[in-house]
Amino acid sequence: LELVPARSSLASDPQPSRRRLVAWVGAGAALVALLISWVAGQRSPVSLKVARFLVSPPKGYYLEAAGVRQSFALSPDGERIAFTAKDTSGAFRVFLRDFSEPECRPVADSEGGYSVVWSPDGQSLLFTSKGKLRRVGVNASVSQVVSDFGPYFSSAIPFGSGRLLVSDHRSSGVIPSSGGPPHAIEQWYSWAQLLPGGGVLFAVVAEDA
Repeated sequence: LELVPARSSLASDPQPSRRRLVAWVGAGAALVALLISWVAGQRSPVSLKVARFLVSPPKGYYLEAAGVRQSFALSPDGERIAFTAKDTSGAFRVFLRDFSEPECRPVADSEGGYSVVWSPDGQSLLFTSKGKLRRVGVNASVSQVVSDFGPYFSSAIPFGSGRLLVSDHRSSGVIPSSGGPPHAIEQWYSWAQLLPGGGVLFAVVAEDA
């Protein structure tokens, strides 16, 4: 009869190692399952709700159809809409409607505002008035001239570092974000919109044969 020390028996028996390995694999699988379940919950389908609302100009003003200019502009966060309206004398102005409020209000220093778009950060409006492109903060009292630009204005989006791509119904140009004269470019980015990730979506107008 030969006695084998317990230490030697454990060292030569592979069962404890296998059991530990199985335990770790099981725990890892459980963690992976929990992680997948959590991610799936975070990426559940988003339910979209259709919103209907009425935008009416203030008394004494009326809306005029726009073909080549931007007369309505929804804020980037979807909470407000800016629009141009015309009074009985034929003078335009920019108005702002917060969807949480029942009435619109005139944008300060926006007399003559003919086309309007939002700045990319949603903190200010860009509009054309008397041949100039102007910028005004949502709650500011005075607008600033950004550039000399025609009356028709359809878009203004970031274009590289510190520049804006601006377009009208015939051409596009680049101006410094801080303001300055427009620099014409060959490509026409008609009704340009900035996409997530920095891409640009724009319309291509086919010429009649």
